This record gives sequence, structure tokens and C-alpha cells, in this order.
Amino acid sequence: MYNKQVNSEYSLKEKEHYLEVLLELLKEDSDIVKEIGWDLPKSLLEFLSSKNVDAKKHLALSPIVSSVMNCLYELAMNGNPKECLLIACELVSSLSINLIEEDASDEETANSPDSNKDEATNNDIEMADICLKTEIYATKNSVEFIPNLKIYVLFEFMSSTLKRVNTLYPSKFLAMAISAIVKYVRTNIELMDDVYFILRRIYSFCVAYVAPQPSDNLTNGIDPSDLEKISKDESVLQKKLLANLTVLAIGNCLKKMPRNIDKIYFSNLMHKKANASEDSTPIGNICNQYYEFVVSLGVDMKQLFEECLEESKHIYDVVLADSKTSITKSKEEINQIVYELSYAYQTKKLAHEKSLELDQYGVIILSAIHYSSNGAHLLLQIDIQNAIYLYLRCTTASLFSEAYDNKFLDSVVRYWLWVSITNTSIKDIKASIELLPGHINTSFLQMLLMKGCNESNSETKLMEFTLLTRILCLMPEKTSFEFIFETLLHCPYITVKIAVLDILKDMMIKSPEAADSSKSTPVSGGNNGTPIPPKLPPRPYISVNEDRMASIHSVAEMSLSTARQKKRTQGDLLLVLTYMNFFVSLRNKWNLGLLTLINNEITEAFQEEGEPELGFINIANDSLSTYIEETSKCL
Repeated sequence: MYNKQVNSEYSLKEKEHYLEVLLELLKEDSDIVKEIGWDLPKSLLEFLSSKNVDAKKHLALSPIVSSVMNCLYELAMNGNPKECLLIACELVSSLSINLIEEDASDEETANSPDSNKDEATNNDIEMADICLKTEIYATKNSVEFIPNLKIYVLFEFMSSTLKRVNTLYPSKFLAMAISAIVKYVRTNIELMDDVYFILRRIYSFCVAYVAPQPSDNLTNGIDPSDLEKISKDESVLQKKLLANLTVLAIGNCLKKMPRNIDKIYFSNLMHKKANASEDSTPIGNICNQYYEFVVSLGVDMKQLFEECLEESKHIYDVVLADSKTSITKSKEEINQIVYELSYAYQTKKLAHEKSLELDQYGVIILSAIHYSSNGAHLLLQIDIQNAIYLYLRCTTASLFSEAYDNKFLDSVVRYWLWVSITNTSIKDIKASIELLPGHINTSFLQMLLMKGCNESNSETKLMEFTLLTRILCLMPEKTSFEFIFETLLHCPYITVKIAVLDILKDMMIKSPEAADSSKSTPVSGGNNGTPIPPKLPPRPYISVNEDRMASIHSVAEMSLSTARQKKRTQGDLLLVLTYMNFFVSLRNKWNLGLLTLINNEITEAFQEEGEPELGFINIANDSLSTYIEETSKCL
């Protein structure tokens, strides 16, 4: 009560003096500390506010921060450890990042002359870490500065207290601390602009944890063999708890961080030098440290990831069974079930979870961090089916809850897709894809396409469309064309239609044989000098035939009809322009009559001046007109 009064009514100089006196009293009487120690942390923590601490100055120069930390250290060393741990856990779990900063009037107090000190106070050497980190965060987001400072202080308080708990079962108290940390992370992660601080604090907490040894009073009268068994069981449980916290932190704290592990692998595939700073960033370094720590706890990452792949596939077994037995559900209904399955599974699993399991998102992310950390894949090969099921599991849940939106995870599952199509023979990939249910194929391609279209980073977007194109090239020709046509016919988003039309153009022009033939050496004749007949033209990934030309012509006509209306948008004209570029690129393969229909319609309906897209549409149409005229003369 008196702490609150001093903090709210006294000047900064008086608060500093008060805390210094309080610290001396705590040092003088350990018995009093043991009796009332549990009641002090909450009120001491309230001194860490923007009106008392100047975020622009080095924290080692702040008497308030130094005194609060030293007071808490005395409580941790001489207070009742169980009671102090309990209050520390309560404070951590209830701490939140407020979006509204404290009143500007507080800043005036913080910048008052009383707060200036020429010399740092005699605090622990670990103070340097928080000084450097919080100075960085203060410049980025002042809202997070005070909560980060409090978290640092409370984590140190919890760590010191845990070492003094006298018990045969320290895992019980470690679990309390971890539970509080998890609650804080889940409550505040969406509000954190920079997650390095909390990742660093959790890592330091886990690495520094040492289980306390029970006193002789507890061990007297217990058989040594029983003590040894208790100790071994406790050691195993403590490692599980620490692994659980570490993996969960990786799975949750990185969700807003686009790590681009797939970009690193893609650059290696293209023999391009990846950004050297990608792994040397603080986030990259801490990720590698997390991976090494988890492995040091005896966690078999390879086995865990393989189990995760099996679990991901199991989630969608119901679709395979349903598509075989159901005769009443439409394609759309079954596709909707595919989208919902991951979210429903995750929700049900959380509701019924009883055993201590590692966070699956964290396991998946760590499986890719293995590559960035060691330069080798955790699994040398991964079946394309497993990679597709994994992708669906990790991306579709976010359609129903933002809590599952995880940019880092998106990069990881794209990385495993790349591994699946580059480290396995084309024959095996195609055979595996053909065994996938059609609804799984459709939902997967739709998600991959939508994620690519919604990507804001142009480089990442290009890489995602390259991945989609490569996978479409590996799928049966009929499957790929039907997916693109259905998208052009039914998708309401113009950007998506433009994307798939460009992909279709490439797949109708390029062929798998073209790249190989460019590397081969031409042969002029056989053994007896007789000429070898010329090879047939290479077959493209998607061949052009009458049915496909008619299908594309029909959806092109629909787009032209929309673009002729007065309420047309820029997107409508961009789609028409994309169709025109498509027809110009494929004019040598396309039906001349269909090209003439398109040419005439553009000439009649899009000659007015206005939007810049109209000029490009007419330029493309002029090229088409020239081709039609030249070809007609030859007939």
C-alpha cells in the first residue's frame, strides 16, 4: 500500500531515495523478507513505468530500474521461494501490452533533471543485455518498452526463485512458470512488433534453468534407489517441459515473420547467391540457437517431423473415404470440407489434449530451421503427397481463424514442396500425384494460387508462381488444364485469373523436352551415313486442341463482355489485355477463325481513348491483325 502511495504521489527523486532505503531494509532483515516478500513484487513492478524510466537513456543509469531489480533479487534469495514463484507467475500471466501509451505528462517527469545520473549504479552484469535490447525496442515501438522491461525483470526473478524451491519434484514448479510464460505469449504475440526480445528471454530462461537439489530434510528416510528413480523421472519431465516451451515459442512468436527459408533454397537451386544477411540477423541466429537447444534436450526432430507428416495425411483420410462413398455431395461441398478439416482437427485436438505434446507448428518450423542451420535437409526426400497434405494442414486453418495465420510457417511448407519436387525423380512424383484424390489436388492448387496472389512481396510472389507452375507441369495434363479453366470460369478475383492465364500461356508454349534438347549434340547421320529423320516437335506441358481452344475462347468472350460495360474497372481491362497477350503469343497454334472473332470484337468495342490499358490492348490487337492478314494470304 505504501509503495503505491509513494509511486503515485512522490517526486522522482523521492522515489529513488525510497527504493534505496527499502533495499537496505530488505538486506538487513531476511526474516521479514521471508514473511512479506510475496507481497512486494507487484507494487515494485509498478515503479517500472514511463514516468519513472526514461527510455531514451541507458537503463544502467536508471536508479529506479537498478533498485527494483536489486529489491527483487533480495526477495528471490531470502523470501519464501514458493510464494515468490507463485506471485511471479501471476504477474507474468497477467501482463499485457497496452496499445494506448501512458499520458504525455508522464514523459515530462521522466525527462526531469532528477532522473539524470552521471554514473551507473552497481547492478548485476546481466543488466547490459536488457540495456542494449530495450534501447533498440524503444526506438521501434515505445508501447512495448515498459512491458519488455517488466518481462525481463520478472523472468530473472522467476529463474532465481526456481533455484531455491526445496522439493523432490521441481518439474511441478517449472510447469507453473512455463504455463505463465505461455499465457503471456499467446495473449500478447499479436501486439508485438519485434519478437526477438521475447524469443531471447525465453531462450535465456530455458538455457539457464537448473533444477534445485532437495534438502536433506526431504531426502532423509527415502531409499537411495527410489531417490535415483525420482531424480531420473524428474530430469526427463523437465526436459520435456523445456522442449515444450521452446518449440511452442518458435511456433507462436514467428508467425508474423516471413523468414523466406524457401527463398534460400530456391536461390541455391537457381545457383544464385542468397542474401548473406538472411541467417546473420538476430532472428536467424536465435532460430538456430533454438534448434540446437531442442536437439540438446534429446528431441529426435527427424522422427517428430515424420510423425507430423503422417498425422497431416491422416487428417484428410476422411475426404478420401467421403469422396468414394458419397453420391449426394457436390464438388464444392467436398472442397469446403477439405478447407475446414485442419481447423476442425486443431480445435478438437486442443480441447481433448491431455498429454504433454510438442507444438506441431513449432516442430514443422524447426524442421526447416535444420536446413538453414546445417545446410542439409532434415529428410533427404519427401513424398509430394506428404508435402501437399502438410501444406493444406498449415495454410487452410487460417481461413477460419487469424490465430493460425503464420507467415513463417507458410515459407516452411513451401520449402518442403520445393524439396519434394527437386529431390525425387519426375516419374515417381507424377505417379504419386496421380494417386491423390481430385478434391485434395483442387484445394491444394487453389490455396497455393490464392497465397501467391495475396503475397505483397514481388520477389516472393514470383517464386510462389514458379512453384505453382512447376507443380502444374508435373500433374496430369488434363488435371492442370481443368484447374486453370475452372479458375478462369468461376473465380471472382481478377488478379487470380490474370495469374493462371499467364501460367497457361507458358505451359502451352514450353515443353519438358525443350530444355534437354538444347543441351544435346546434333547427329548428322547414322552409321552408314544415311540421314536421320527429324524429330517430332516437342509436346508442350498442355497441348492445344479444338476443345481447349473453344473453352478458352468462351471465357475470353465473357471477359470482353464485362470490359465493354460502362462500370468496368481497371482490372477488367487488365484481364482483357492479358487475354490479348495470350492470343498473340499462341497465334501460331490457335484457330484462325477464333482469332478473327476476337480481333473483330476488339476493333469494334475498344477503340475509344481513355484508360492507358486501352492503348496496350489495341497494340496487341494490331499484332493479331497483322498475323491474320499474312496467314490469310497464304491460304
